[in-house]
Amino acid sequence: MRGGTFRMRDEIRPPAWVVGNARRLTPAEFVAEFGRWSPRVRSRTLKCETWQSYLEPETASLREYAAGNYGAVESLLEAEAELDGQVYDRARANGTPFVRARAVLRPLTPYLTFEMWNYVVRAALGETIEIADLTADGRRLPNHDVFDFLLFDDEAALIHDYGRGREGLQNGGWLTTDTDVLARLDHLGAQLRRRAVPLEQFLRTHGIRIPSSAPSA
Repeated sequence: MRGGTFRMRDEIRPPAWVVGNARRLTPAEFVAEFGRWSPRVRSRTLKCETWQSYLEPETASLREYAAGNYGAVESLLEAEAELDGQVYDRARANGTPFVRARAVLRPLTPYLTFEMWNYVVRAALGETIEIADLTADGRRLPNHDVFDFLLFDDEAALIHDYGRGREGLQNGGWLTTDTDVLARLDHLGAQLRRRAVPLEQFLRTHGIRIPSSAPSA
C-alpha cells in the first residue's frame, strides 16, 4: 500500500485532540466560516493539504483532465481559480500571504499530477505553494501528524473532514478557536513547511512538465 503499512482507519480522520472540543460544521457552514475568518487575517493563512486524491465531482477541470481533454484544462483552471480571486487580491493588498503546504508521496497519483497544473495557475495569482515530499517516512497520508486544516493566524482553524463516508469527498469539518489547539496546529504546519520546497523547485527537481500531456508524473 502507498506510504507503507496502514491498519488504523481512524488515522485518516483528524486526531481527537483537534476535534474533541471543536464545533462540527456542515459543508455549507464550512464555506461560510472560511468567508468569516479569511478577511480577518493579519499575518497569513496556512492551508495544509495531505490527501493524495480527492473526490471533486463539481470540478470541471478535473473531469476534463481525467477524460484526457488536456486542451480544455487550463482555461477551466483559470476560471476556477478566479472564483478565489478576492482571497488572493486581499492577500496581496494586505501583505497577508495565502500559503498552501502540500504533502506528497511519490510516485504522484493522477490527481496530484493534475493538481500540479492547478498549483501553477494559482501561484500566478499570488498563492504561495510549497511541496513537502514525505515518501521517505513510509507512512500513509493523511495520518495523525499530517492532516488537512486551514489556520487563520492564531485566531481560528478549520479542520477538513474527508474521511467519513466516501473517502476523499469533503463532508464538512470542524471549527476551533482553542488557543492550545491552534498553537499545536501552528507547530505542525511549521514542521511541514520546514520539509517543503517551493513549487517551482519541486517541479524542476522531478521533471514535471506543466501543462501535462499525460496523467502521470
